[in-house]
Formats: sequence, C-alpha cells, structure tokens
Amino acid sequence: MKIKKLNANYLYNSIYQLFTLLLPIVLTPFITRTIGAGGIGQYSYTRSIVTYFVLFGTVGSNLYAQREIAYTQADIQKKSIVFWEIFLLRCILLTISIAVYLPFAIHMKSYAVLLLIQTMDILAAYVDITWYFQGVENFKKITTRNIIVKLLTMSAILIFIRSPRDLYLYVCIYCVGNFIGQALLWGDICREIQRVSYKKLRPRKHFKGILQLFIPQISIQIYLLIDKTMIELITGNSSETGYYELAQTVQRACVAVVTAYGAVAASRVAALKSQDKFQEIKDLLTQSHELICLFAFPIAFGIMSIAHNLIPWFMGADYGRVADLLVMLCPLVFIIGFSNISGMQYLVPMEMQNRMSICSALGAITNVLFNLYAIPRYGAFGAAAASVLAELVVLMCQGSFLRKLIDKKKILFALLQALTGSLIMLFALKMTEKYLLHTATLAHTIILTIEGIIIYGMVQLLLKNRLIWNMGSLLWTKRGKE
Repeated sequence: MKIKKLNANYLYNSIYQLFTLLLPIVLTPFITRTIGAGGIGQYSYTRSIVTYFVLFGTVGSNLYAQREIAYTQADIQKKSIVFWEIFLLRCILLTISIAVYLPFAIHMKSYAVLLLIQTMDILAAYVDITWYFQGVENFKKITTRNIIVKLLTMSAILIFIRSPRDLYLYVCIYCVGNFIGQALLWGDICREIQRVSYKKLRPRKHFKGILQLFIPQISIQIYLLIDKTMIELITGNSSETGYYELAQTVQRACVAVVTAYGAVAASRVAALKSQDKFQEIKDLLTQSHELICLFAFPIAFGIMSIAHNLIPWFMGADYGRVADLLVMLCPLVFIIGFSNISGMQYLVPMEMQNRMSICSALGAITNVLFNLYAIPRYGAFGAAAASVLAELVVLMCQGSFLRKLIDKKKILFALLQALTGSLIMLFALKMTEKYLLHTATLAHTIILTIEGIIIYGMVQLLLKNRLIWNMGSLLWTKRGKE
C-alpha cells in the first residue's frame, strides 16, 4: 500500500473516532445543565452493564474479524466466506446474550427501564459490520456514515431534551442513533461481497480464534468499565459516577485522536504479515511510536494545563471535581497510546494474542484490586488512580515483547523531544494562567490552547523533529510542483 493511502486511512479513522466521541463532548455543557450529574451517572452505570453483555455476545470478535478480513482482502471468494461465517457466529452468540440480558434487566428494578431501552445497543451489535471495512482498509465509508448519524443524533437531543425528566428519552435517542449508524453500512456490503451457499460456511472454526482474543478484550473492558460499576456499587452515589464519566469523556476523546492510527496500522501489519514483509512491519512499528510521542505528550500535558480553565465554563461552576479527575486521567493518553502499538498493532495481527491475554489479565486484576482499596477511601479519585496503574502494568508487560523489533534510539530521541516540548509548554501555560488569565472563560481557554500549540510546535522545529520536518518537506515539494 502506498503511504498516501495509509495516511488517508489514518485521517478517516481519526475523524471517525473523533465523531464517535464528539457527540458527548459537544453536548456535555448542555447535558450537565439539563440531565445533571446524577442522570449522567445513572446512564453511565447502566451502559457499563449493557456493554458487558454486548462484549460477551460478540465475544470480542471485532479484532479477530478485522484481522481475518485483512488476511483475505485480495481474494473475494475467501473474503466473502469469512465474512458470512463470522457474521453468522456473532448472531448466534448475541442471541444467547440477549436471552440472558432481558430477565436480568427486568430484575434490576431501579434501573429496569434504562436497561430495557439499551437493549437497542445489543441489537445494534447484530448489524455491526465496521470490522469488515476496517479489515479491507476502507475507512472512508465508516467515517461518512458516522458523521451523518452523529449530527442527526446531536440535533435530536438539542431539540427534545429539556430537563432531568427526559433522561429516558435522552438514552433512547442515543441507542436509536447507534443502531441506525450500524445498519446503514449494509447498503455498501452487498456490493462488496458475494453470496455464499450455507453449506460452504463453517462458522464454528472461528470460535477458537475469537475466544483467544476474547480474554484480552474482556480484560481491557473490565478495567475500562469496572470503575464506573464499582463507584456506583461501593459509594451508591450517582453524582460521583457522573463526575468520573464526564472526566473520562474528555480523556477518551484525547485517546481516540492518539490511537486512531492503530486500527489503520493493524490492518496493514496483518496484510504485510501475509506477504512475509517483516522489515516493513518493524519500520511501521517504529513510525507508530514516533507518532505517539509527537502527539500524545502535548495533548496530555495540554489538557493538564487547561483543565481548570476549561471545565468551569464548559460544564458549569459545580463541576470543579471533574477538572481534578481529568488531570489525574491525563497520563492515560500516552500510556494507552503506547500499549495500543504493542497490543493492537503488533500482538493481534501477528497472532500472539495469548501474550496479550496475559498482559490484559494482569491489568484487569490490578485495576479491580486497587479499586477495592481506593474507591471506598477516595471515591472517583481512587478509580482514576487505579486506571492509570492498570494501564501502566499492561504497557510494561506488552512492551517487553517489542524491545527487539523497534529502533530504540529513534524512539528515545522522539520521546525526549516530545517530553521537552510538552514540559516547556506546560510551564508557559501555567504562568500565563496564573499572571494573565485569572478567570475561566471560553476566550481564555482558546488563548491558552493556541499558545500551547505555538510553543510546542516551535520547540519541535528547534529540536528538528524528524516527522515534522518530513511533513514540511513533503508539503513544500508538493507546493513547488503545483
């Protein structure tokens, strides 16, 4: 694949990931003032429960499916068989999951209505075929559909949601939007794959491979979701869960920008592996590390710098606790960025999921144990610390498998450049906030953001960051040709 197409896919996937998270971020000021922290907490808690059932219903098959499609993308007959086999297997497993979920939802009397509304999310998993388009490295289709649906969802919420009494309607709009977004992709799939006789399909043969990836997936989801579940169960405070959810919303958006390249690179690594081009895989992994260094550190340190200026006007004066939580969660931007390379971009495409399972299980155990200690004492702050610690454990474990496959000198140099620029930016922004911008306003946040971008960019230019100079040279050459 040409670099141009790889970069285009990165751009499309970045936009896709951003729009997936853009809706809750853009709507946050509106929702915090209408639904309130308590309502947000209830939705966050019930959604974490629904996600467990979706995960068990799909058995974490998205990564496996994307990889298998990538392996067969050059052969339409094989690709069609793989698609229908995996789709059929997912339907069977999701049917079992929803059969267990419905009695469970009815039994949860306090949250029964919210849980029953979110049955739509499990139905959306039936028609979810984003894994196919990721496997064939066609991110444009996913992006365009996602943008349209998210904009319609946002419009519906702004029109119909007016008070905490509209919580059920708010959740319903989200769920319906999710289902429609997944269903729309079927208009394209019918033109890309062939019909296959049912007799040729052997869906059961994929179960072992999917199950091997299920362990790391469930482990990852445990320490992504268990925090909110445990905060609610231990503290019994929906507002505390809501504060944590709001801080995670901003943090997840930052992580999405940093890891957007991961899905693109994972499909490329799988395709390169099928062609035995291992040197290109090593080069790609090194480039991924350099990209994470370049973008993850300034984003993390930038959010740390402006959090207390951003949150009061963005969410409201009563949400100062969210700013403190966000600062604690910021290290996850670069920690998850690096672990995404070792896990999603290397171990999964290279069929080393057993190693990833061990690392993910260690992270999940660390998270649960530390939550049990920290949440009763520190509430949401304890959960935030547990998340950072768990992700750090995963990174250290997974990173040990890549130490011989990457150019350590290049990555260390890129790391020092990014860290230097980020620390200088952090110091400058704090001084500006302390002595010049004393109030939390939109204008002041914009000023701080622009200042941070300029300072970090200038430092990278002075340090002659390889990626920035290469991008500049490419643009200059293109302009010269025109």
